[in-house]
Amino acid sequence: MARQFAQAGIAAYEAIAPGSATATFQSVARQLNPLPALPTVAAGERYYWPAAANAALAASIKVYYPTTSVANLASIDSLEAANTASYQTGAIADELSRSTEFGKAIAAAVFEWSKTDGNDNATPYTLPMGTGLWVPTPPAMAAAAVPNWGKCRLLVKGSDAGAD
Repeated sequence: MARQFAQAGIAAYEAIAPGSATATFQSVARQLNPLPALPTVAAGERYYWPAAANAALAASIKVYYPTTSVANLASIDSLEAANTASYQTGAIADELSRSTEFGKAIAAAVFEWSKTDGNDNATPYTLPMGTGLWVPTPPAMAAAAVPNWGKCRLLVKGSDAGAD
């Protein structure tokens, strides 16, 4: 779950980074391991950055948690709509639409990248057997949680330098 939170945060940040007039916010894409090129803003067009972030977060939450309840989805949609309605006074319609689409495109690109990090645990795992090794315990008898975690790609290349 922590990876999904990080990736949703990356999407939100990357959705607003192009709007930093002072270059305070710069894309972190080149620091991430290896995040492909992200969608870019249209030259000469205006964007409303809060709408881009709102869309990126809502889209991210929906794709990272596809099995969430109908009630949760309704809450996500409601919050996204309420935020969008509040932006109506600060931006014109085409600017809001362009910003929303940009945020969604960033979220989709980050999500596609996330699918290649090994977090899906698709690698078959056979529980080792022997004295002193972990075994499922009652009452749930649950399988090992994230047994392939060490095979996941790091978010930031080299961030494990010096780790034992």
